[in-house]
Amino acid sequence: MYNRRVKVVNKISKSVNSEGIVILKNDDNLLPLKATKINLFGRIQFNYYKSGTGSGGLVNTPYVYSLFDILDSNPKLELNPNLVKKYQEFIKLNPFNNGNGTWASEPWSQVEMEITEEDARDAKEFSDVAVIIIGRTAGEDKDFTNDRGSYKLSLTELNMIKNVSKVFDKVILILNVGTIIDLSEVEGNVKAIMLAYHGGYYGAISIYEALVGLTLPSGQLPFTILKDINKDITISSFGNVKTQYHEDIYVGYRYHHTFNPDNIMYPLGYGLGYGEFLIKDVIASINNTKIDVSLNLVNKLDKYNNKTIFFYVEAPSGLLGKPKYELLHFYKPNRFKGEIKINEFFDLKDIASFDDTGVISKGSYILEKGEYLLHIGFYIGDIKHTYKFNIKDNIISKPKTLISVNESFDRLCNKDNKAVYEKVEAFNHKVKYNYLNNLKYKPNNYTFDDLLKGKITSKEFISGLSDEDLTHLVKGEGMSSPKVTPGIAAASGGVTARLKDKKIPIIAFSDGPSGIRMDSGFLASSLPNGALLASSFNLELIEKLFTAVGMEMKQYEIDILLGPGVNIYRNPLNGRNFEYFSEDPIITGVIASSVLKGLHNQARDGSIKHFTCNNQESYRFTNEVVVSNRALREIYLKGYEIAIREGNAKVIMSSYNYINGYHALTHPLFYDDILRKEFGFHGIMISDWWAHVNKVSEPLCKSRLSEMIKANHDLYMVVKDVITNDDDLLKSLDNKTLSRDDLVKVVENILDYYVYLKNRQKDVHLLNKPINQEIEKEEENTKEDLVIEFNIDDLRLDNKNIIKARGSAIITEELSNGETYFIHIIKPKEEEKDINVIEDLKLIKVSGSSSDSVVLDSNLLAKRDKIVNYKILIEEPGNYVFSFEIENRSSDLSQTSFNMFFNELYDKTYTYNKFDGVLTTRLIKNLSNGVHIFSIMFNHAGLFFKSITISRHP
Repeated sequence: MYNRRVKVVNKISKSVNSEGIVILKNDDNLLPLKATKINLFGRIQFNYYKSGTGSGGLVNTPYVYSLFDILDSNPKLELNPNLVKKYQEFIKLNPFNNGNGTWASEPWSQVEMEITEEDARDAKEFSDVAVIIIGRTAGEDKDFTNDRGSYKLSLTELNMIKNVSKVFDKVILILNVGTIIDLSEVEGNVKAIMLAYHGGYYGAISIYEALVGLTLPSGQLPFTILKDINKDITISSFGNVKTQYHEDIYVGYRYHHTFNPDNIMYPLGYGLGYGEFLIKDVIASINNTKIDVSLNLVNKLDKYNNKTIFFYVEAPSGLLGKPKYELLHFYKPNRFKGEIKINEFFDLKDIASFDDTGVISKGSYILEKGEYLLHIGFYIGDIKHTYKFNIKDNIISKPKTLISVNESFDRLCNKDNKAVYEKVEAFNHKVKYNYLNNLKYKPNNYTFDDLLKGKITSKEFISGLSDEDLTHLVKGEGMSSPKVTPGIAAASGGVTARLKDKKIPIIAFSDGPSGIRMDSGFLASSLPNGALLASSFNLELIEKLFTAVGMEMKQYEIDILLGPGVNIYRNPLNGRNFEYFSEDPIITGVIASSVLKGLHNQARDGSIKHFTCNNQESYRFTNEVVVSNRALREIYLKGYEIAIREGNAKVIMSSYNYINGYHALTHPLFYDDILRKEFGFHGIMISDWWAHVNKVSEPLCKSRLSEMIKANHDLYMVVKDVITNDDDLLKSLDNKTLSRDDLVKVVENILDYYVYLKNRQKDVHLLNKPINQEIEKEEENTKEDLVIEFNIDDLRLDNKNIIKARGSAIITEELSNGETYFIHIIKPKEEEKDINVIEDLKLIKVSGSSSDSVVLDSNLLAKRDKIVNYKILIEEPGNYVFSFEIENRSSDLSQTSFNMFFNELYDKTYTYNKFDGVLTTRLIKNLSNGVHIFSIMFNHAGLFFKSITISRHP
């Protein structure tokens, strides 16, 4: 199944890519490439990484373009044929390693081919230009390590770069990575560095276009690149079971600029692009705490281009201590020519300090009195203009909620620009559970339609729901529930017969940040990753992209996308940083808001995640974070607050980890006191999939959902069946450790959100607005080269064009003006798999007797992308039971799935997380008499089928 909206999404993705690719280095203006003959080094030229791994990357695409495909199809470029042949022979012997097909088994990098100085000298005889591409992946349940082949270059990669650089003067290094890897050993060896990230389906094409200047890359870093990661203050605590956030608010650039600026290789906001910009005619004023800035931005290149401007503050250290710099605001215009006027408004309160010790006013946000410097430039540390403002007296907010800190620890402070440590004292903010049971079950005939039309209140509708109904509404079913689009993450709402009778809609959830993940094998758009989105800094373009994603979700009948991820880059080794946006909470919250606005344009929604302090994948179920209230407020909660206030976030996913002694899912103060009452959140809290709900000191447990409800956390995700799930909700009602009132409170949140969503979907039609405005500007820069998709058989001669074929490309001459340009003809690398392979299959007869069970297979080990087929002769029509006895031999955090087909037609997807022992799964299928082809396609390795049988249903 292929969604017709996919091509629209892919086209906008390519435009986002061009604005997100970061040029880190460009000595002698080597880029864009002028040469027509190129030596291409690095095996990743054949194996482009479109995304990271795990739930944020498992998007099905028909194929993935490689950089070699694109460069080789360009009639204006010539690749060194001897070098190409050498790599092709190497890859035959060293094919791409996907791991063993199980969850998180794919290695961080691929085996690289040795390149000696002699190899480099031979290559230079062909051309004096060398392009090297290095690739990396990581993701869910797979952090980087500070080792070779992971965060660091492998020795083979390092030697390749050094040997090539010894021979070549013109060396371009392209990084096909999630965020960044260690560049300290090679940064000085190469003339140009392009940080291309994971760009999704069109990522390799975007690299090519930026490389040769068809597009003007304008990405700037949303994080800091270091010379030595070992000097990052978080390195000693990253990856531990217990993580004390000693660095406190000094995360990322806040630490590096304040205490160790010499370790910065490239600062946050850095990015060269092509061309030059000038900021002039700056006027700034302040009214109380609100700042008004007007300026002119000059593009000195005679092409459509753009650049991000950063507004950041140097605040007085005061009594509470402050970082050297704090980002206050950023702005990036759409591509323009010449000069434009920019007016921006922002509030100094966005960088207020949170006083969690009572130095000035305990529990309040404070702008301390003193002199503030507003710097304006193109990256943090770049000062084009500075304005001074004075605050005469401390500005103090009303006190906010303080959460418990379960143990004392030392945190970093800035005292007169010196690093000192102070003790964060432990304290327990006791929250007493108040048992109230005033709301009774009163059967009624109301339906959800009455709620939609505003005829009744939520409480009136809920009064007609039984206790059992309420316990069913606070759980979602999945993965791959048959009640929603095949192969997606979950279904919630009207998943039982009683709830369906009440006309409660079924809500469909799907992974994820990199596009729609469907274990059924259905195809979807593979998006630029989160780091690339953030590097674009183009809020309007990001909103357009996710408006198009919303169209695609509507086509697939999906309501909620499980993203964007808004966790902070606490450390560069986090495997899921590719899904997230930045080390800065303002960038994180603002980018997330643009994603949500786009989805909301199509009455779809996104779940911002993972709330909160989910900053590593190691020990993800047991990681205990110990963090101050100040760091929570200024760093880790701020992105969520911005997404709620500016992006109207309606769905938030909680995290697996513990925070100051509480599981995130059961924290007594987060969801009601802080998110709803303080931040103004009006939506639903959902758990991460198969989350645990035990205390830190207890064994892992998924059954104590009563603790989740008492914390005012709304929805548990996911269970196989909401009716039969083994949880403590009904038992807790019986023993009065949970009340009906508690359930009503969260169910009211859930139903109010469903009403909001369904009314929006009723009112918002599928938008078909023109989405090409920015793309048209981009193409106006260089009309000579276009990249499109169609089969060469579809080409037709007409009176306007003369078409000449060359390999996988054609050259088109426009007769009207004699201009010549070329068009890439990109064909799929692989034909779609034909599951209906019936040749040489043994015919298996199945009688009409219910007592006869026929074994189709036994001791079958699933392998990734493997298809098995069974040719079955049904002697009598009727219902037949397919029974699978399955063991799960994959890792504890795995997600494994397989699809079933009957006579070439997709039927069902089963998805499993880790389970112990033998699980029996049954499928009842009505079959006519005659021959049928039953096929199973394994999406992952890890499942072991002890037996697959078929029998007539009694």
